[in-house]
Amino acid sequence: MVETFTSELLRADREPLDITNYALGAAKQNTIAHIIANEPGILAGIAEAEWFFTTFGLAVERSASDGQAALPGQISLRLEAKPNSPSTACWNWLNS
Repeated sequence: MVETFTSELLRADREPLDITNYALGAAKQNTIAHIIANEPGILAGIAEAEWFFTTFGLAVERSASDGQAALPGQISLRLEAKPNSPSTACWNWLNS
């Protein structure tokens, strides 16, 4: 159910053209994002986040695991989209 819902949201964001990514030039270059802790706490949902982003074509590199303590500024995931990849539409979700 989650996959069906998120697939529909992504499709609606990309068709006929993702104007935000086009305007920012995101489709013309490698795009990299980091998921960073803002507050101290315990991480949860890392595997689910990795599944979500890889499902939509992003390369994901983990630097943390569920149950691990997180400090402000600590990177838990590194995401990368290749040029002209449909996955660049995920950046809109990350920035909202």
